[in-house]
Amino acid sequence: MLPVRMMLMCLLLLQAATAVATPAIEIEKVERTNTGMTIRGSSATLPPGTKLWATTIKFDGKPVGDAFVLRDNEVRLSPDRRFVAHLKRNNKSAYPPAQGSYQVELYAIFNRAWQEVTVLKAAGAKLDNEGRALDSEPHALPASPDLVKEELLGERPRVLRARRTVQLKGVDAPGTVEPYTKKVIVEIHDINADNNPIRAFNATALTVNAAIKKARPVGNGRAMSVICRGDFKDGMGQRYLADDLITPEGRPNPAFAINDYAVMMDICVTQETQYSARRRK
Repeated sequence: MLPVRMMLMCLLLLQAATAVATPAIEIEKVERTNTGMTIRGSSATLPPGTKLWATTIKFDGKPVGDAFVLRDNEVRLSPDRRFVAHLKRNNKSAYPPAQGSYQVELYAIFNRAWQEVTVLKAAGAKLDNEGRALDSEPHALPASPDLVKEELLGERPRVLRARRTVQLKGVDAPGTVEPYTKKVIVEIHDINADNNPIRAFNATALTVNAAIKKARPVGNGRAMSVICRGDFKDGMGQRYLADDLITPEGRPNPAFAINDYAVMMDICVTQETQYSARRRK
């Protein structure tokens, strides 16, 4: 029979291992929506009212750029420690994200810049008499792989950094509608050329700025046209839509948004919306 002291040590080690393995965040349901994704989850350890950021950081194993990222910076735990995160694109485009595997990060810091005093007290942060945080360490929160040390203003407190992989396939919310466009092609047309287009490339996965850069030179008689190909249904009656993004004079088409967060699918969704509006008249 094992000595009592050894049995106690084994029990303490087992308890410590169990504590370390306890996640701070549980993902319960994920849905793809017309503006991004909705994540529902809970936490058994974080205090009610805790503010979180929810951000996609990878898609199908590759880092997500700013134009394709989905985020919600105003997620809060309810009194029963549940949360709903509505992740959207930076430019708030209204069409579903691509289906596939996403790595999502839920992040939080436990200081006054992030959390209310009631949350910090429940998390065990040290406060002065006026409720100002003296450090950013959530002393009362148990060990968890989701709570990791991070350099922060000269200290190394634990922060919430919970990363989960979710699948956005076959999990559409009711009313989710796919864009008609399945492929985006850029064609360069030269008014002085005998045969057009003089060049073309697939721009489906590109940002607008990246596609413009790849299309150069444009202007001086060369236009950058965007061809939206797909199985257009609902009476749209054609297999593609097309319009100039950059005119032969080198001017951007004012019908389209060109900014750091715009992607080429945005251009096609705008074309679809314009075409549908014309057909309803």
